[in-house]
Amino acid sequence: MLSIALNIKDRPVTIVGGGSVALRKFKTLLSEGAKLTVVAKDFIDGFACEGANLIKGVYKKEYIEGALLVFIATDDEELNDRVARDAKELGILYNRCDKKDDSEFHSINMKKLGGIDISISTGGRLPDLNKTIMDQMQSYAVYDDEFLDLASKLRECYIKCHRQDEIKKIKTYSKEEILSYIKEFEDFETKGGNEDK
Repeated sequence: MLSIALNIKDRPVTIVGGGSVALRKFKTLLSEGAKLTVVAKDFIDGFACEGANLIKGVYKKEYIEGALLVFIATDDEELNDRVARDAKELGILYNRCDKKDDSEFHSINMKKLGGIDISISTGGRLPDLNKTIMDQMQSYAVYDDEFLDLASKLRECYIKCHRQDEIKKIKTYSKEEILSYIKEFEDFETKGGNEDK
């Protein structure tokens, strides 16, 4: 499997199913700005939303035409088989929530901790474990965007001055220390220092 972060903003995505699993997918995809179509005979509470096309009725192949991705999330195995076949024929990537082995992709739990994007997957085998691991990684939230921007700038200074061995230490510095080191480099350059020393 190839892990990628896919920008689905304003891209057509279809969910077939109207139950709790489909609703979880719906909320995630909606938060990422997908252009959503959801097809189901019935919907549980929570699907009503502006910007999403809810089709209450029997599934038809035409409902997935043109989609970038299809999430198959019904409790009807025969219907799931049919949607998967249709998606294959149309060349659309699909995820079967009932059969991970018959899916062309898996959703990966992605979370922003500070300035770091972290993604974890059990390959669909135990999704709840993804959340547990994510919760345990909260300590990395200290590496926010400001820290990472400063760290990147200091890293460039070290590379420019041929001090790559110092780079591994950056993650242990505070923002104040990083700013101090950057200032030292800037002062050194202002005074016309020799970069090789």
